Amino acid sequence: CLAYGEGTTYRALADIARGLDGDPRLRIEELLADDEQALSGALGAVGLSDAPAQPQETAWALRSLLERIARDRPLVVAVEDIHWAEPALLDLLENVVAFSTESPILLVCLTRPELLEHRPEWVARHPRRSVLSLDALTDAEARELVRLLGAEHLADQITRRAEGNPLFVEQLVAVDARGNELPASVQAVLAARIDRLDPGERMLLQRAAVEGRTFHAGAVETLLPAHERGRIGVRLVALARKGLVGTDDAEFARPDALRFTHALIREAAYAGIPKSLRVELHAGVAEWLEAGAAVADEIVGYHLEQACRFAGELGPRGPLDRARAARAVDRFEAASQVARTRGDPAAAIALLERALALLDSDDAIRGRLLPTLGASLFEAGRLSDAALVLDEAIARAPEPRVEALARVEREFVRLKTETGVGTEARARRVADAALPILEREDDDHGQSRAWCLLAEVAWQEGSIGGADEAWSRAADCARRLRDERELLGILTLRASAIVYGPTPVDEAIRQCEETRRRVRRGPVAAAITMTALATLHALRGDTVRARRLLREANAAREKLGDMSSSMHQYEAFIDMLAGEPARAVARLRGDFETLTRIGDRAMLATAAALLAQAVYALGERHEAERLCLLAEDTAAADDIVTHVIWRGVRAKVLADAGSSGEALPLAREAVRLAASTDMLTDHADALFDLAHVLDIAGDRAEAQKTFRDAAELYARKGNKPGVAKAAAALAEAHAGSVDA
Repeated sequence: CLAYGEGTTYRALADIARGLDGDPRLRIEELLADDEQALSGALGAVGLSDAPAQPQETAWALRSLLERIARDRPLVVAVEDIHWAEPALLDLLENVVAFSTESPILLVCLTRPELLEHRPEWVARHPRRSVLSLDALTDAEARELVRLLGAEHLADQITRRAEGNPLFVEQLVAVDARGNELPASVQAVLAARIDRLDPGERMLLQRAAVEGRTFHAGAVETLLPAHERGRIGVRLVALARKGLVGTDDAEFARPDALRFTHALIREAAYAGIPKSLRVELHAGVAEWLEAGAAVADEIVGYHLEQACRFAGELGPRGPLDRARAARAVDRFEAASQVARTRGDPAAAIALLERALALLDSDDAIRGRLLPTLGASLFEAGRLSDAALVLDEAIARAPEPRVEALARVEREFVRLKTETGVGTEARARRVADAALPILEREDDDHGQSRAWCLLAEVAWQEGSIGGADEAWSRAADCARRLRDERELLGILTLRASAIVYGPTPVDEAIRQCEETRRRVRRGPVAAAITMTALATLHALRGDTVRARRLLREANAAREKLGDMSSSMHQYEAFIDMLAGEPARAVARLRGDFETLTRIGDRAMLATAAALLAQAVYALGERHEAERLCLLAEDTAAADDIVTHVIWRGVRAKVLADAGSSGEALPLAREAVRLAASTDMLTDHADALFDLAHVLDIAGDRAEAQKTFRDAAELYARKGNKPGVAKAAAALAEAHAGSVDA
């Protein structure tokens, strides 16, 4: 793991790929040839593909790669310096430990103790994890080490001074004070060693330290004065003999990579460089990196950032400093986009914040970055921070296009945080006003976000057809921009929404199959699309195919470690369509208990309403009413579907109990709510429940008309089980009317 700051989340994985036999890409393609999803995710994780991914997809792909390697022989993966690792990488390592249960893999992570301040659970007892703490050497062990290093005459002095630190022992032996006072700390002894080097060796070591613990002879050569460059090879050999540097795997496809034998040696060498010189040296490393092979933007940005920081500490910034800052900002902005594509919003945010820190408060570039930062904060769930940043973005926008985008992003936050009357109308006005500006400027990204905002508004208002149309326009923009990440998200939303809206089942299946082919390389998107397909086939009456698709979708979620695979609402929906409420109840009770335990009120409300529907079908009316009251109490005001379901079920319970006067207003309100949407099946269900109440109340003519209305909506959607149910109820109501 590298100490370059945020954005280096998966650099360690790139090292692992380089450790494979042969060309990394070819080897990964060979190992995962039969799993397109894992192959795409693994190549993206190690930087050999820019395919979008979510964190759980990356973790699963890496896990699959390691498991394939471990088929031939036991595998050891060592990850050094994980105290510098980003949270996403630590999560990934935990995922490997948790889920690679059948493969002979040993994961060895080396760290300083400070990691445990952030991950204290890593020291807890666990059957799949051991913590080995390296204690200080005993005096006897320290003396033995001194003897083995050839300094037995100093054994007592060094043992007392080193206090059991083996690195300190080694460096004290190397200093060999010969009767003089030994340095009091490991940092002091390292500084003393470096001070005693030949001036040319010391200069080389310090310039190497600028790049990092891993450095390259080519970079060091460009940082040395011309008259010193000819002796670089000899001096590197001398430093290696003294145990200060050694060889390392080639970074950035260069064969001249070396490495400080200890991070503290690098830190001591770097500490001896004056700040004024650090400015030029960091800038020089950045230029060397830019001139060579392709290298990560965050690393180039880091060196430019350091040059700017030290220059700022020395005095007012000049034109050269501002030019370097602009280059660093460009690099951090590009790295932030890569982090978002890889599903790492925390790194994306940190990179943008570092970019902004390099800019003057009135810099126009600042206004350009703020909308992106606000969108990233929103994606990460930091809603209050997103609101503050986007308000600043609107106030500081350097041009109408940027202001329009900032206003669009601000409305996404508002829809999540403000529930007052007029919130949706305001968001629609903002999007409508922004689109002409964004179209005039050919800003496909901004147009996509504006259309997505209109889709979100339509969805919340229950206009599924309107949402689908807006998402379709957004997808067109994302395609023009070749933004696979945005497109994947839009296609997934459309696949889910089309189940509920006015699109007939046969056409919806065709569209979902097309989406399934398009998103096949993304496990999460593919699972969501298969779930939608399963539901559509159930609506068409093909229960067998529906259940098969749902098993595939749940298996895909389970391999990713997705908790939602343990939720069974879709299976229960299919059971209800198949006329098997007992199976639905068994599934939904488990969901209900899980959601009650974890306190997820939003999902609990829907689960309670669905369970009420199922237990009512089994004749458990008291239990159904209790669940309806719970759903009423916990459902959000804008959760229209949940409010429609519980009202319909409770109205039937009341009617069955002889309280038609209370039941009818509830049932009619459910129909009114459903009619405000274009959710055909939910509207038909509400009509069916109202017809049941009307029939019990003795208004058989109105009941028969309402059953027919329900059947017409079921038929318009292509919901064959619904049509059959409504036809049977209509026949029964007609027979009852004739008998009467």
